[in-house]
Amino acid sequence: MKQHRKTRGIQDAVSRIYARYLYLLGFRTSVVTDATGLSESQARNLKKELKDEGIEVKDQPGPGSMADGLVNSRSGYIQASILMNIYRSLNTDAERNLDLESVIEAYSIYLKEIGAIFRGCEDQEIYSEGFERFTIQQAYSLAAALRSNDIDYSASMRECHECKTYFYFTVRQTVVDDCPFCNWRVRGLSSGSAKMTNAFPE
Repeated sequence: MKQHRKTRGIQDAVSRIYARYLYLLGFRTSVVTDATGLSESQARNLKKELKDEGIEVKDQPGPGSMADGLVNSRSGYIQASILMNIYRSLNTDAERNLDLESVIEAYSIYLKEIGAIFRGCEDQEIYSEGFERFTIQQAYSLAAALRSNDIDYSASMRECHECKTYFYFTVRQTVVDDCPFCNWRVRGLSSGSAKMTNAFPE
């Protein structure tokens, strides 16, 4: 019994440390509780502890971002496709299981790659939309939709018949469903942007 209490105490400590880590990365309480097994009140108390320590933790009131809302712009559409291609390379079972550590790693790679891809980009349509990088919580939402069994809020990776690249597509999105990579190349050629067309070589 004493050994059991000790083991449980260690597990609780590990869960609390992991919860703090997830909050610092930018995840919502719902993700923290799912990942750690902590109750919502326990998780929120940890969040308060972080704030009391002077650590900035963003509050995220209201419902989380839905995947279909994240891809309803050209910039969101291509970013989601880049990010989820990275995620699927790390989690080959992404359509059936959501792997939080793969989301975290994919997001880290995405931040590095998106900066390189868009640096010097002359695509005014993307920038006129107010281009912003996804947050890690939004990356989680995209991955969750990819694994979702809810037909109204699910997503999939579709293969482009032209360039054979996979792109992210949600059931409820209202943006056009053409391949974002081909679309980007075509508009790059028409505007004479060599930098943009070279970002995704054939």
